[in-house]
Amino acid sequence: MCLVPREADATLEQRLVAAAERMLADLLDNPDYSSIANPAHQARLQQMLADAQRQGAREVVINPAREALDLPGCRKIAPRLLFDVTDAMSIMQERSSDRSCRYCPTSGSRTRLPTSTHGHAR
Repeated sequence: MCLVPREADATLEQRLVAAAERMLADLLDNPDYSSIANPAHQARLQQMLADAQRQGAREVVINPAREALDLPGCRKIAPRLLFDVTDAMSIMQERSSDRSCRYCPTSGSRTRLPTSTHGHAR
């Protein structure tokens, strides 16, 4: 988890997107960007992302080459940043990947850390 002052959201977003675009110029044929293990896991991830969007999360998709990843048989999802997430969103209730990183915006001295769910620390 990463704690970031709420005022730094825009700077954090710009820097994370720029870093990801440098490392992942393309996704589809990139051997350094792995596929999702199976269609069921891919569907679960897509459902969690859709749930977050329905509940008001702001999503930033990182796909520098603008590749179509929704092709039949393709098991890749573009990296993304989610802002304005809440504990009610399924993506915050499950540990979806070892590669996921959650951050909590803070304001002043009152920092609220998310609670652990299903035995997984967030």
